[in-house]
Formats: sequence, C-alpha cells, structure tokens
Amino acid sequence: MASKDLSSLTSSELRSFLNSFDTVLCDCNGVLWNVETPVPGVKETFQKLKQCGKQIGFVTNNNVFGAIGVYKNVTKIDSEFEIDSIIVPSQPIIAYLKSLQFNKEAFVLGSEIMKREFVEAGIKVSEKKINTTGQIRDLVNELLVDNENIGAVVVDYDIHINYISLVQACVLLKQKDMLFISGATDSKVYYAKNLILPGPQSFLNALIDVVDQKPISFGKPSLQLSKFIEAKYNIQDSSRVLFIGDSIRQDIEFGSISGYQTLLVLTGITTIADIKDTKNASQIPNYFINSLGNLSELIENKLGL
Repeated sequence: MASKDLSSLTSSELRSFLNSFDTVLCDCNGVLWNVETPVPGVKETFQKLKQCGKQIGFVTNNNVFGAIGVYKNVTKIDSEFEIDSIIVPSQPIIAYLKSLQFNKEAFVLGSEIMKREFVEAGIKVSEKKINTTGQIRDLVNELLVDNENIGAVVVDYDIHINYISLVQACVLLKQKDMLFISGATDSKVYYAKNLILPGPQSFLNALIDVVDQKPISFGKPSLQLSKFIEAKYNIQDSSRVLFIGDSIRQDIEFGSISGYQTLLVLTGITTIADIKDTKNASQIPNYFINSLGNLSELIENKLGL
C-alpha cells in the first residue's frame, strides 16, 4: 500500500486520521530535533495533539545520554512532559534481566550513563581491567580466566569501543549460558543533513559474525521493546497507536511489526526516494509529512482547531 502525504488529505480525511489513534509515540533525533536544534513547529504540534486528547511518549534508541538526557532536550521544546514519558533501551533490558533474577555482572559496551542506570537498578557492571601492553595471545589468555562472575554481554552505543573490548565480548560470548543482549541496532546515526555516522550495528555485526549468535534485541525495531511499551502504556489496541519517526528501518519497521500506524517525517535520515526504493513492506509508512511541525498548521488550517 502506498504512503499517503498528510498534507494532501482533505479536512474530512485529516479528522478521520486524528480520530484513529489515542497514543502518539515519537522518535527524537531527526523528528523533534537535529542534533540538539529543535525542529520548528514541533511544540505547536504537541499542543494541538494534547488538545485533541492524545497521550504522547518518546521512544529513542539513543542511550548515550540516558533517559534524563533525552528528557532535558524534550523539555526544551515542551516543559509539560514528565521523565516517565521517555523510553530508552536500557529500561527494557533492565526489566528483562530483573525478570530472570539475574545476579551476575553484565559486561556493557555502552555509555557511562547506561552503565550507571544498570548499577542504580541493582545490576552489577563488570569493571574487569585488561592489560593492553602485551601481544594478542596474552590478551586472550588474560580474558579466558576469572569470568565466572559475568553472565551477560550488552551491546549498545559505545563511543569508546575498540578492538580489545570487542575481543573481550567475543571471548565472553563463547562461555556457556552467557546472555547476548543488544540495545540500539542503528546501522547509521543521523548527525546533520550531509553527515551520517556509523551506528552500533556496525560493531554488533562483527560480534554476530564471529560468535555465530544473534542477540536478544531491546531497541527499535524489536518485539521485546514493543512488549515493554504495551505494558508501560497499557495499550489494549495497537492499531490505535501512531508511531512517528525519521528512519524507515528503525522507526517505521518497528511501528509496523508492533501493529501501530506509522508516520514518517522527512527532517531526518530518510528521503521520499528511500520509501520508493525499499523492498520491505514493513518499512513503508502509512503516512509521511515534510516535518512534524507542519502537522499543527494542517490541524489549524483544515480543522480550525
């Protein structure tokens, strides 16, 4: 089914669209802001959606700054939101480990804030120090001992990742009953209109290839994250959720497999050509719009709200 341009809807069609969902879930970078510069008109769109009685939440794969960092940026746009409206991958990962009564240490390839979130939740993070001055055989031999207290390898955004930490993860993942968990799986990170950076999937693929094992994923697009969101927001009918994002692979595919309606904005990583080129039906949005900020204008001009 072809995507519909929201700006081309008649007043009646736009009203039907607004009446078709109760909950709005938004990605952040590329949707609400680019790096940290707010997208114009987003605050006004949120105000219109709240006036229409919509519940609004934010779902991002960006765990570099944690929920608190995302929350600070969101409240620069609209101060009425609470930190509880922010969902980052560390939250479902922690919930999953707690459901297993996990009592070992986690080896985390992620930000310092993510590690702190684990510790604050009562999950120990491995701080094993490795001697990096020897040869590769010395490194591997050192990694092969004293690992019985580690029970999980968690891979997310880690701007300090290096060969040694990847080797350490590979060695650990060869141990019996070692959990392999991933947060964000973005292959590309939108930084600016002409600058795309490598995402954590680049390093995750290296591990998957070597250990011949796929991780349990808790970032977009994963059903584990979808289940976490359903429980958090008490979602009874997934078709009455609208997911807004800028990535067809992370956001639109996530919305599709979760049973949500999907809206793509063109202020981030995706172009109209990308929609036409994809062969994956789950990456084709139900709707698209140039900018989330334009939605407030449509609601005002076509519905007088």
